[in-house]
Amino acid sequence: MKKKNLVLILISCMLFSALIFTSCDSNEMTPRERTPRPSPTETDPPEETPEAVRTPNPARLGDENNILLGPNVEVEVSSDVGSSQWNAEFLIDHSESETALGWSSHLPGEMDESQEQWIVFDFGSNYNIYYVYLYPRQDTEVVGDMTGEGFPLAYRIEVSNDGEQWTEVFQDDNAEMPTTSDPVVIVLPENVTGRYWRLYATELRELSEGLYRMQFFQIKIFGSGR
Repeated sequence: MKKKNLVLILISCMLFSALIFTSCDSNEMTPRERTPRPSPTETDPPEETPEAVRTPNPARLGDENNILLGPNVEVEVSSDVGSSQWNAEFLIDHSESETALGWSSHLPGEMDESQEQWIVFDFGSNYNIYYVYLYPRQDTEVVGDMTGEGFPLAYRIEVSNDGEQWTEVFQDDNAEMPTTSDPVVIVLPENVTGRYWRLYATELRELSEGLYRMQFFQIKIFGSGR
């Protein structure tokens, strides 16, 4: 009887050990399920690209950015009064003249509104061109208040690398006459470059009955060397 009980005990122990071994082996062989970790591109916000600053703020521009004050700049115009008051050179700088009024086109004989007039600047080398400041006529004492008179009704601005082939970069077919001495500020498109700059008027403003002229007090062109 004792021997029979001992055999039963041994069989029970063997079965219990086998059960434990099977359970442990099953846990080791079966991998634990894991939640997939999302890739960084799915959750990380995209990097922000800072906005490129192409040009300085117009309000902060100084004479050091004015291309026309360069040492090799030349000006050519379609016509010129050529006096101590009106001269093409005054378009660039008239700080040394006490009588300068600016520049005025002038052709002998009849002139009508369709008479085309132009101004060409040769910078001497290629420049990146950002802004154009057109200063209107602003004399008020010689023949009365002439502020804004002579500002063209229709004109375009062009640039060139050789002075022969021109690319239009700005056009105004219905320009308002300025009423103050503040400049008309023109912001040019991006990537405007050239050695030559031209303002080409296609329609003039009437100064008085039958008298048509294009007139400016001064012009400033802001940019940087290439």
